[in-house]
Amino acid sequence: MFNGLIDIIKTMRINDVIDILIIAYVLYRLILVIHKTRAEQLLKGLAVLIVITKVSEWLQLRTVNYILRNAMTVGVIALLIVFQPELRRGLESLGRSGFLGKNFFFFNEEEKDMSEVLGEICDAVQFLSRSKIGALIVLERETGLNELIETGIAMDSKISSELLINTFIP
Repeated sequence: MFNGLIDIIKTMRINDVIDILIIAYVLYRLILVIHKTRAEQLLKGLAVLIVITKVSEWLQLRTVNYILRNAMTVGVIALLIVFQPELRRGLESLGRSGFLGKNFFFFNEEEKDMSEVLGEICDAVQFLSRSKIGALIVLERETGLNELIETGIAMDSKISSELLINTFIP
């Protein structure tokens, strides 16, 4: 096993290494774009279908394999339709930042202390409740909200109870 690996390493050229690094980086960026969106769950489902297809092929289940293979063929077109928002967002991001632009190489997402944020939300909700003012606040969990966030108005601010109260006061 190690002899085969050593033979592969000996025959690699610098072009092969560059090729592997480019593909690895593009896959990494695609994962970052898809992460915490509905597309992530769809890709997990697609991976399960691929595994089931391979298992049905290995077990020689002809009918199941036939159905899954034909579904995969049609699925390519369906994926383009389903992933259209993510594809559009990725192409827009690429167009804005350029291929070698700053935003293409780095994500500047800041880490938040969840307990502090939840405390601020609780304070704001208590005040709004006492004032009989309604507020719809959505917290992200398993399914990402990135697609919905992009349709809103970006506020360059830290979450505080005062900010939330002033946002919801009519």
